[in-house]
Amino acid sequence: MLDSELKQSKFPLIWDATLLSMIWSCPRAFYWFMRRVDYAGEAKPPYFTWGASFQEILSAWYSLPEEQRLDNVEQAKEIALDAGLQMWDKEGIDKPPSDTRDGLIRIFSDYIEFYPTEPWHIVKGGAELGWMYPLRETPYYLAGSLDGYVNWPGYGILILENKTSGRYLSDNYISQWAFSPQITNYIWYLTQLRQKEAFGCLVNMICKIVPGAKANWSTPRFTRSLETRSKVALQEFENQVLYTIQQAEDFWNDWYFPKTLNHVNCAGGPGTAPCKMKRICLLDEPFTELDPPAMYSYLKYRDTEWKPWERKGEQTNE
Repeated sequence: MLDSELKQSKFPLIWDATLLSMIWSCPRAFYWFMRRVDYAGEAKPPYFTWGASFQEILSAWYSLPEEQRLDNVEQAKEIALDAGLQMWDKEGIDKPPSDTRDGLIRIFSDYIEFYPTEPWHIVKGGAELGWMYPLRETPYYLAGSLDGYVNWPGYGILILENKTSGRYLSDNYISQWAFSPQITNYIWYLTQLRQKEAFGCLVNMICKIVPGAKANWSTPRFTRSLETRSKVALQEFENQVLYTIQQAEDFWNDWYFPKTLNHVNCAGGPGTAPCKMKRICLLDEPFTELDPPAMYSYLKYRDTEWKPWERKGEQTNE
């Protein structure tokens, strides 16, 4: 998509965590994303396919009756692995040490040994369930995709969010979800959908590092946190989302998308990938006149719009 084509299109009315985070981190990155500039060649990076494959395994595992998982562990394990390995064999590319087919098998085996039973059951799950909900008294919608819902007696219906990480599950990693706008986004949605206060989100964390023979772990391989948000926090989040959309609309109306002043967002850093457009942003030419895929072979234009909220259909009946 060229600059002139994007300029003639309408300002987006549907916003998810990805689009919002781009405005927060770098409006110029948002501009390139809306022009559908993406990596060429490999459709999905190995870490993305690994996480999606592991989610398929978990979805298949928890869809089986608990009695079957307990009484016929090996059979249930084979059914679950088959679901995820089909995806990996179709889309995955081994990238040692973490993103490998053998790692999927090994870590899932350790996971079900660590969690042989659960205090909750899956209400609905799958490889990303799309959702969309209107923002009050505006033409905008907040949207996204999630891993599923669980029913935990005493807590009620919770959002399930599986996190597979190539980093150790340190205290800092675990505590970040209390500040995560993605998690707040999910809890906001669940609260709106049920029209009553919801406890929150179960964050299920899995470290995908396969330990060596002499591994001495000082952090957990698997852990979970129950994340909740107050009414005040949810209202503040909604206000911030609306303010961010207004900022984006100002950029759109002025047709100027400033670059971030945070160099880590450009070059990358611990836990932060470098921006795919970092070379483009070093050029002295006006950014609206550039055609990145024509300049760099590792870039291309995506064929489709960004609509993750349409994955497996809109889920609004919980």
